[in-house]
Amino acid sequence: MSIPDAQIFPHATGLAEKLVAAHQEPQDLVYHAGWFCPYVQRGWIALEEKGIKYQYKEVNPYKKEQHFLDINPKGLVPAVEYKGRAIYESLVICEFFEDLYPTQKPLLPADPVSRAHARIWIDFISKSIVPASGRLIQAQDAAKQTEYLGEYAEALRKYVKEVKGPYFFGEEFSLVDIALAPWIIRDYVIQEHRGFSREQVNEAWVKYAAVVEKRKSVVETQSRPQHLAIHLKLVSTPQKQDETEAYVGWTGMASASSLTHFSSAPSTEKTLETVEIDPQYAQGLGLSQGDLVEIGLLHDLPLAQSVATEPLTSDDWDIIEIHASHVESTLLSQVRVAKAGQEIDVWVMGRTRVRLRVVSIDPSSKGGALLLTTNTEVSIAPKLHRSDRQADTKPRAAKSLHGTPEDASSKVLMHGPCVLRVLPRGISHVALPDYSGPELVGFVSVETYKQLIGSKDINDGSLISCSQFILKRIAPPHEPTISSSPPPIPPPLPIARIIKSSASDKENMNDDTKRKDMIFVGSLADIPDSHIVFPAAPGGVEDWDIIMYVNIENSREQPCSIRLDRLFSSDDREHLNEKLELDRTPGTVPIS
Repeated sequence: MSIPDAQIFPHATGLAEKLVAAHQEPQDLVYHAGWFCPYVQRGWIALEEKGIKYQYKEVNPYKKEQHFLDINPKGLVPAVEYKGRAIYESLVICEFFEDLYPTQKPLLPADPVSRAHARIWIDFISKSIVPASGRLIQAQDAAKQTEYLGEYAEALRKYVKEVKGPYFFGEEFSLVDIALAPWIIRDYVIQEHRGFSREQVNEAWVKYAAVVEKRKSVVETQSRPQHLAIHLKLVSTPQKQDETEAYVGWTGMASASSLTHFSSAPSTEKTLETVEIDPQYAQGLGLSQGDLVEIGLLHDLPLAQSVATEPLTSDDWDIIEIHASHVESTLLSQVRVAKAGQEIDVWVMGRTRVRLRVVSIDPSSKGGALLLTTNTEVSIAPKLHRSDRQADTKPRAAKSLHGTPEDASSKVLMHGPCVLRVLPRGISHVALPDYSGPELVGFVSVETYKQLIGSKDINDGSLISCSQFILKRIAPPHEPTISSSPPPIPPPLPIARIIKSSASDKENMNDDTKRKDMIFVGSLADIPDSHIVFPAAPGGVEDWDIIMYVNIENSREQPCSIRLDRLFSSDDREHLNEKLELDRTPGTVPIS
């Protein structure tokens, strides 16, 4: 299978990108590096501190070239190629630089005892602080996160006791500081996602970390941080007088567009950087292609504790209902900033867009915008279709990204209107009934079937029932437009395809079963919840469509049922009898 990291952003950004550009001339010492790697940054800082001439070569360690593997059989960055010979391991490389150029700004004390002391604490960084940081980042269990957070803070306290200030050995920046610097400037990751703060360690650590992260060699070897927010403000022109502004997240990466390579232009030439943003999302923010905007970087945007949102349309809510778990698991990885009154977009399965409007944020902030983290609770209030609002007068609970409604007692089951995704028959891996009657039939999971019919008991006997529903295909989310007019009403469902039937079947049908939007739904094991599989799909319904079902018992129509013993071919009966959980209701017969 493919490795996602093979498509990692190809080069450094910000000041680090300029430093790379300044070190492309061939030299005896070639530094094979990856801009994103903290271990690479150790050696890079040492090179800059000592003023060594070097050539920088970017390597994607997930997509290694043979020459790099010849240099370093481990295939890891950093690696140094010096006059045809190779050296690797970040701390070994740093000491190699010290040995190679001992008179160029030494990074270790001259006194043997102090040098040994430096190596003791470099070893402590490698064996205690860095592993503790890794365990904290990787922990998924809340109890483990708390345990590792305390372990990490304690390791930092032990280290900072030895710091003379402002750096480890006092005024001189040393290899000890270099060994830890890349993890100091990356601690925003655990601040946002694990609740860490430098104040949790102690005041001495706060001061030390602040000094190290501002060191020139540290700043210039760092790509743009990926936790910044951006303030976009539309520049008014004679053609467009507007005060539109928006707060959005930034990945920290340079745009992939060649138009953004403004830094390569002569310094005397005035150039503009291009902002690349999803065009649909941009329109939702009130921006269009070609607009001129002012960009402000926000380094200290407060963190959000909670964000309340609502879908822009009832169609957006329908998609959230069926894909609640997916939205829960991906929203906080897709959205970085929330501002009251502003739209945020979430992509479901990479193909369907859900549009939300931020109603409120907590805590309040200047400008009304906050940075989202994995600790932020996001709630989504329901928005029903007009007909559903008239039929359903009970209060509905907002969905939260922790998977529970804000008021568990008001949780609404799928009884009544229910939204399902059409699963292609070819990938369902479920033996479907061989049916030739005139009725439209579909199959859902046992749990979904229970919810569809109002949580009736389903026994483990050899009976099967099919309940009657009204079907409606839900149109995909509407494209944002400059106009604030409501979206058009979806067109009526096309005429359904009728499956060939026998005369005896027609005699058993009443007038209700002849409706083109009627369908009978039964349950089969091994079908995913909130999905439906059709032996033959109704006309106008395609694979992966989202459709709504209304139980016929909740409508003005007369409910009816069909016999399901004739739905199954003899080849499938033995298999199905082992797997079906069937409803004991009138109108059912044993499968034999």
